[in-house]
Amino acid sequence: MPKSTHKKTQKIAEDKMTHKEKAKSLYEEGDVEGSIGEYRAALREDPSDAASKKALADLLSDEDRLSEAIVEYRALIEIDASDPCAHFGLCDACHKKGMIDEALVEIKESIRLRPGWPFYHNKKGMLLEEKSDIEGAIKEYEEAIRIKPDFTVASERLSRLNAIRKNVKRQGAAAGTSGPGRLKKHDNDRD
Repeated sequence: MPKSTHKKTQKIAEDKMTHKEKAKSLYEEGDVEGSIGEYRAALREDPSDAASKKALADLLSDEDRLSEAIVEYRALIEIDASDPCAHFGLCDACHKKGMIDEALVEIKESIRLRPGWPFYHNKKGMLLEEKSDIEGAIKEYEEAIRIKPDFTVASERLSRLNAIRKNVKRQGAAAGTSGPGRLKKHDNDRD
């Protein structure tokens, strides 16, 4: 086939592609900015397109453009507040940005919307651990493992925290104190 015919065929195929298809294709080619532009074009055509909004938010988060990702996840939640993945995406972007309290609010909402998902409990455990709530983190890792017994990451985190807890208790006993030592008690609140 002559080059001019191939280019015409390719142009026709490109014209028939939707913005979402173009965005995916550009991303696969390594053109992140082009992909973002196509998702934004799809959203100009249909601002309530949750799939494009989520794809854009996920892409921005993956590219560590966290402030932009947070804006897009919040807009996605405005479109569909019942989507636990939207809350989880916002949680993850907030976590990456160091916004632990905001991330906790969103992971609690993800768990409320989809309580049997072990990865949400694991993430909540990670967030609680960052807030030095070791007992709360342990409970979340235990819940993740209860739901998914072969959840290696949660098992490893739980083992590490149990070792820390033992060491703190041992140090407290040596110092003549009793109780959990430096461990913060968990309020057992899962909202």
